Amino acid sequence: MRLENVKNILETVKPGTFTSILYETECPVRAKLAKQGIKVKKVTYMVARFKINYGAIKEVKQRNFEREQSGEVKVERANNYEPIVKNSLYHNTNTGKDYLNVYMTKKPHCKSTYYVFENDAWKMITFDYVKEADYLIDSYFKKSSDLISMFRVNVSNILSLNKKEA
Repeated sequence: MRLENVKNILETVKPGTFTSILYETECPVRAKLAKQGIKVKKVTYMVARFKINYGAIKEVKQRNFEREQSGEVKVERANNYEPIVKNSLYHNTNTGKDYLNVYMTKKPHCKSTYYVFENDAWKMITFDYVKEADYLIDSYFKKSSDLISMFRVNVSNILSLNKKEA
C-alpha cells in the first residue's frame, strides 16, 4: 500500500478504534532452502487499534512503574524513527522505509495464511506443514506467551486497512 493511501485511511479512523488490517510478511527461511529459491510468506488479517499514545497503555505504564520501583536504569538509545503522523506513521531514517504502529487488542483476533514459493509457483500451506517441513529458522517461533502491546508493519506490506485496499 502506498503511504498516501494509508494516511488518507488513517484520517477516517478515530484514535483507539478497532480497525482491520491485512498485511504480508516474508518469513526467514533456512539458508539451505533460501539458496534453492524457496520463500515463505505469511498473510495476516487482524483487528487492531491505531493512533494510540504508547506510553498511555495500561500495561506499559505498569511495566514502567515496576522498573522504576526496582531501580532498573532506563537505557537511552538512538531513535531512528521520525513521526509522519503522530502515534501512527513513522519513517525510519536508516532504511528509508515507512511503518505503521499496530496496537494489539487484549484478545487478538488474528488469522494467518502461509504460502510457500517453490518450483516457480506460490502454494498455500498450513502452519503445521510449515513447522513439519522445517522451512523456517528456529528463532522465528516466539518462545514467550506474553502478548505484545505494539508492533510496526512496513507500509509497503499492507494489503488493506479498514477494509480499503491499495
